[in-house]
Amino acid sequence: MKILYRQPQKDDKDRAAHVPFECFGIEKCYLKQILSDHDGANCIKSYHFHTGYEFHLIVQGKQTYETAEGCYPVESGHFLMVPPNKKHKIVETAPHTCKYAITFAPNPENAAAFADASNGDCVCQEIPEELLRTIQYILSEYELSLSTSEFLIGNRVLESILLLFRSVGTAETKSQPPIGMVDARIDLAKQFIRDNIQSPLQVSEVAAYCYVSPKQLTRLFYASEKISPAIYIKKEKIRYIESLLADPTLSLREISDRMCFANEYSFNAFFKKYYGMPPGQYRKMLQ
Repeated sequence: MKILYRQPQKDDKDRAAHVPFECFGIEKCYLKQILSDHDGANCIKSYHFHTGYEFHLIVQGKQTYETAEGCYPVESGHFLMVPPNKKHKIVETAPHTCKYAITFAPNPENAAAFADASNGDCVCQEIPEELLRTIQYILSEYELSLSTSEFLIGNRVLESILLLFRSVGTAETKSQPPIGMVDARIDLAKQFIRDNIQSPLQVSEVAAYCYVSPKQLTRLFYASEKISPAIYIKKEKIRYIESLLADPTLSLREISDRMCFANEYSFNAFFKKYYGMPPGQYRKMLQ
């Protein structure tokens, strides 16, 4: 058996839990590669059960499982989901069988997403095509063993679990944006303004970057910031000028040029209109 992935635990000092398994109520997750020709002699053949889920993905060969309800022959290209606390055993394994087992324990405090996955019964289905590609990707990253490989593998394992649950018919609720959630385009607009605050930025440029009209951008800003995008740009420009004025090594001329004003007169007029005093006077107040 080869363990391709183990979910980092809280006591793993040298391994950060980068992948958000806990958000989906997943704990103690493992991905194992099992080859019958090498591992068959050590395979448990008596009835047993687990407190967590098991997904057995057969990519080559065949394996037959038995429960109180009957037998589940799992052909190549198919998977078997064994729900928690379901007694089962392996009764037959074909030669040269290769399978991947994903096991994990559901967190009782956050396992509602999996509560209706199977009604307590095993489920045997065809492996989704994208999962077969994911397995190959995981194997390649495992062999590379780079500094980012564990993170990339962990994400693919989590993705595989969620896709497997979907394929067995797990009910999912529609995502609802939180009340008062800021439109993502506002965040994009703000970042664009901050990145280009030294230039003579126009509202139309910001709107174009966000793929909206200036009128629509104005509505978004009023809804989120209670001010127009033009005023927001001026406030950000003043804020940035304040930081430059706090640097005594920069002359007023240098600041004016850096902020792309036509001349110092325009710079002074812009600043005085906002603060009621010219930038030179404001700088003296900072000393």
